[in-house]
Amino acid sequence: SKHNINKINNTKHENFQIETKRIDSIWTEFLVWAGKRLSKTSYENLKELKIKFENERLYIIGNTSDSLKMIVSKYFNEEAKLKTEIKFVKEELQEKEQNFNSSKKSNPSNQENQTQPNQESSISVDQSENQDIKTFRDYISVDKVIHEFMSHSSLKLNRPDLEEIRKLRISYDLEKIVIYDPLTERLKNHIRDYFYSHPQRVIALQFEEGKNKFHVAA
Repeated sequence: SKHNINKINNTKHENFQIETKRIDSIWTEFLVWAGKRLSKTSYENLKELKIKFENERLYIIGNTSDSLKMIVSKYFNEEAKLKTEIKFVKEELQEKEQNFNSSKKSNPSNQENQTQPNQESSISVDQSENQDIKTFRDYISVDKVIHEFMSHSSLKLNRPDLEEIRKLRISYDLEKIVIYDPLTERLKNHIRDYFYSHPQRVIALQFEEGKNKFHVAA
């Protein structure tokens, strides 16, 4: 009986090691894939993430934006055909929360320290968006992805729709497009269909019409 239990445990351990090696290999291939498609900053952020295979789940540990989460998930599910569940974990944040919970009674000022980084990060995001408001037309000659999207749109859309998309105000960082002008659901679906239908051009989309401070200034 003890021999059988040891045998089962050994088999589980071997399977775990095989799966861990396979996931390490996929992650290496993913970094090569991402290096050709993401901005330098996003790629550097990606390289800082750690991966851990545990309890038949793949944990991605570190700070990840929503758009990076989507790109990682899409690659592992569609390109690598990985059926393992993927979980994104902020390990450092959890440790901070534990420290904060254990010491908040003795040091109330911790609460202020805790919220400060979030405030700073939201300010920096607003500033970067404010600096990078352009239109699809501005990117046609300088970015391959936008150029191909506009070429595709010129075949699929009539002239008024095409002009409307060309003039949309956007911010774009190679992994995410934020659109600031109102748009019909039909044209939103046209944009979604293009960017979400193929893993190699997957880009997160965000429609911010009527919510942003730039709309008033136009």
